[in-house]
Amino acid sequence: MTALIEFRERIRRLYANSGRFVNAGAAFLLIVLTLFMTAATLGYKGPFSSPVIVLAIALIMCFMPHSAILTMLLGVIGYEIYTVGLEAAIVYAALCLVFIAIYFIFKPGKSYCMSLAIVLGLAQFFGPMPVIAGLIFTPFYSIPMCMGIIVSSFVTYVAGNTGMYAASSSLSISKKILSTATGVFLDESLWINIFLLAGVTIIVYLIRKLSARRSWVIAVITGCICTFLLSILVSTVLGDPVNYLVLTINVLLEAVTGVVLIFFFFMVDYSREEILQFEDDEYVYFVKAVPKLSVAIQDMKVTRIKAHNIKNITRTSDNVTFVRENTDTTSSPDDKRQLPPPEDTLTDVPGRKEEDAAEETFDRAKEENTADTLGPEKDEGAEEIYSDTIQ
Repeated sequence: MTALIEFRERIRRLYANSGRFVNAGAAFLLIVLTLFMTAATLGYKGPFSSPVIVLAIALIMCFMPHSAILTMLLGVIGYEIYTVGLEAAIVYAALCLVFIAIYFIFKPGKSYCMSLAIVLGLAQFFGPMPVIAGLIFTPFYSIPMCMGIIVSSFVTYVAGNTGMYAASSSLSISKKILSTATGVFLDESLWINIFLLAGVTIIVYLIRKLSARRSWVIAVITGCICTFLLSILVSTVLGDPVNYLVLTINVLLEAVTGVVLIFFFFMVDYSREEILQFEDDEYVYFVKAVPKLSVAIQDMKVTRIKAHNIKNITRTSDNVTFVRENTDTTSSPDDKRQLPPPEDTLTDVPGRKEEDAAEETFDRAKEENTADTLGPEKDEGAEEIYSDTIQ
């Protein structure tokens, strides 16, 4: 568990230092997935299906403001729909005007929520969306997600009715426009998904805001249960068949997303919970304090020590000579220097101990027979003692 918490702290530190680039990278991936999945669903073969053009557009869009990203993303999808049928593009343009008006009225501020909803809606796995909006954001963030679900349903309908927009079709333009509008907005599965997304988001958000212990865990569990039961209930009332495989995958994705969000945003230690009391002139404050689970990450500082390479070691009875390569690039390669041997290496040289003992004897004799008291003949005696000891 400590390793996981340390990994989380490193991710947080990375985001704190490079949050702008992380957000831009996430937006880039979402835009690329949105454009590729839209083109694949429509069978689009135009310029926006080219990987190079899609990557270039996504790279430009990821650094734009959220409103510009929304407008440009809807415009590119609209052009792809236009290549399928003009009538579908007209309905889509009217729908985009409503979306942009709603977006600027409520200003949720996160256009990549809509892009995520388009991707998950085209894949029919919308389970993570209510948990993301309810735990991390507010219910207002379900607005761009619902817009993304509508766009994904529109793209799916146009892709399934391409024959109606062909030039050989006997329907008039007005009938094609009416058929497109009724086919998209009278689809019961669309409104079931919108109802589930908005309803589960509000439930998760309200439970998450409670002061009860493990409110986030309770919110995720309740959201999964509500998604499963409400999907079956609404489908049964409307008479639509229930795809239990897709529903189970959505619930599992919702649970996994909730666990990941709890790990990164709300890992606390309830065993150290404290109730604090503060008071001022007008109020008495009771505060519940629950510490977060965290570990201290120490920054490792590496100091590199550059040592000379020892090339040759020469041992004699009197001395040890170390010859090392000169790493100075300004000198010639043949230039070598002799360095004094280390003290611990010289202790193993034969005769070294006897020489040290002779020096100690000479120093002691010299102290006892100084020139001031005993004359120069005593110094000569000390020299004789030292020479006898050496021999």
